[in-house]
Amino acid sequence: MDEERTPAYLKVARFGSVEAMQAASAEVVALLHAHIGDGRNLSSYGIEVDRVPYVVVLGERPKIVLEGKLAAALAAGTPDSLPPNVVARLMGSAIKCMREGRGFTNNTNLGGR
Repeated sequence: MDEERTPAYLKVARFGSVEAMQAASAEVVALLHAHIGDGRNLSSYGIEVDRVPYVVVLGERPKIVLEGKLAAALAAGTPDSLPPNVVARLMGSAIKCMREGRGFTNNTNLGGR
């Protein structure tokens, strides 16, 4: 993954409420933790952009089993996209976390879409 490119795997789901976003985000985090030994670098974010809640999963393409579980977790929301500058910020954050050996999830409030 590098900040200049689109990640190999990028899924974005928009939610009708912060509570729904938080529930889906928690489910995604649990899935990523359960599959941590799969050798894939994935990050998840529960974010708000212009007061709209989203869950974003990005990184390397997950194995088929995990990909299906992530799709199910995000199905409570509506598939969507985010502007390239927002994706780039999230990728930069994910890369920084990996380099520092920190966890792979963040919750961020991004003001501009």
